[in-house]
Amino acid sequence: MRILGVAGLAHDAAVAVVIDGRLVFAVENERVTRRKGEWTFPTAGIELALRRCDLKHSDIDLICFYWDDAGNLIKALKNEAKNVPRFGASVLPRMRSRISAASSNREVVETLRAIWPCALPRVEFIDHH
Repeated sequence: MRILGVAGLAHDAAVAVVIDGRLVFAVENERVTRRKGEWTFPTAGIELALRRCDLKHSDIDLICFYWDDAGNLIKALKNEAKNVPRFGASVLPRMRSRISAASSNREVVETLRAIWPCALPRVEFIDHH
């Protein structure tokens, strides 16, 4: 199985390629773009990874994204709710922000579709903790 690991839309965007359970390539996007600490989607890193591993987009079986805002929504809201007795209504904007962030999974898939020249493989969102 050929897996493309992607971390992006936050600091330290990076890409990794795992083939049959073995890490064969990894790069932080800033090494490719020469822009330190940029908050971006690692499009340049993805292209470099595929070239260096002699893979086409269609060779990738699975894309794993390093964060799962939607999957962690209930847990995040419960954690924020625990703070209500101590901080009161000031917690509400943080809760709204958590709910809004849950749509980022959709943004990731839309971004991948925009740069992927063929059928997009399955995309899984992984809790990075």
